[in-house]
Amino acid sequence: MIFPIYEDTSNAAELLVASESSYDKSEPITIIGVHGWLPEILQPVQNLKSQPFCEKLEVNLRKKLGLSPGQGDIFSIPLHGHGVCNDRSEQYLDQIKATPIWSQKMKNAKTVFIVGHSQGVPTSVLLLSRLLDEKLIDPSRQRVCVLLLAGISHGPAQKYNLLRGIAGLVRDPASVELFDFQNSKKLISRHYILATQKALKLGIKFLYFASGNDEVVPLHSALNSAIDHPSIMRGLFVSPTIYQEKRFPVELVQLLIQLRNHSLTDYGLLAHLSDSLMGYLKDEGHSHITTEDEVYTSAIRHLYETKTYRNVEMKINEYNFEQPANKNYIPWAMRGLVSDEKIIKSEKLGPALLKLRNDYSNWEPKIFDIAGKNLKLMLKPFNDIKEDEYIPVFTEPILARL
Repeated sequence: MIFPIYEDTSNAAELLVASESSYDKSEPITIIGVHGWLPEILQPVQNLKSQPFCEKLEVNLRKKLGLSPGQGDIFSIPLHGHGVCNDRSEQYLDQIKATPIWSQKMKNAKTVFIVGHSQGVPTSVLLLSRLLDEKLIDPSRQRVCVLLLAGISHGPAQKYNLLRGIAGLVRDPASVELFDFQNSKKLISRHYILATQKALKLGIKFLYFASGNDEVVPLHSALNSAIDHPSIMRGLFVSPTIYQEKRFPVELVQLLIQLRNHSLTDYGLLAHLSDSLMGYLKDEGHSHITTEDEVYTSAIRHLYETKTYRNVEMKINEYNFEQPANKNYIPWAMRGLVSDEKIIKSEKLGPALLKLRNDYSNWEPKIFDIAGKNLKLMLKPFNDIKEDEYIPVFTEPILARL
């Protein structure tokens, strides 16, 4: 299931400035796909492909635009190649420049979508920076949206940090580099941050999507929670099974994402709650997210229906996720959340927070769910919410569409 970013209700009204009538069926569109990481030892026997991302986006574009197969001018560029992120982005630029129809289609497009997954997320943004420098993409005459799925913006989960040393021993630089993204002061992180900043300032739109049962990448990393900009939107995919098992933590995380989409602070809670929704190695949340149609339709709506912001600086909070987070921070952050006047007085967010207060009272983690019981204790400031401080709860659903 996808928690919708845009619903046809007043909850999304301030996020949308146009409707489907603004879509141009005749304009040329280019889609670029960038796949994720694969260990060097597996590359000779297994391929990762970007083609499925391009196909999924094209299918959903055709639905939105009312175009049958063969109609319209939609062209896909599925890129393939491995290595560290900067090398991959340079390799892809060379591929594009060496393929005349690719560079021609990219230049002539009125709309450009870039889809990246996992390590392909920073790679796609670094590639975008190079394409901007080469004038192959020009936001002054093109609309551009980057869809970033389960990306390693802040690196993989800390529980895998031991693998960094092993990757170094077997001389797999791309695997080692994944962990450099955990620290904003590392060189590759600085390159990624600067490339993101450049694109956002030019009016390019970003949509980060996290998977609620990702077995590799934590939520804060997939959502790139350390940065803020009005052209950034964030979304959440959760399997129905995980939603039923962890309904309250999932809906709390969804509210925090809503706060960020309304340019409000989450008080650092997304980073501290990420572990509560991590999947296990048997799960497939990290890859399953790329098959969800609503992920792609959300990107289409973000491009066509939201306001474009140019010459707005990106804000960033420096981060270091190489060490475990201090869980004692959560009650203090919760105190700030439940007393935030902007949330309390919001017609959209106040009722959602009040609903969560009621859900918190009824939430009983399973008897062997030690992590859930500890989390409930740390979220105790929910009990301090006074209903008369909040505006009346809407009867229409705010959070989920199952």
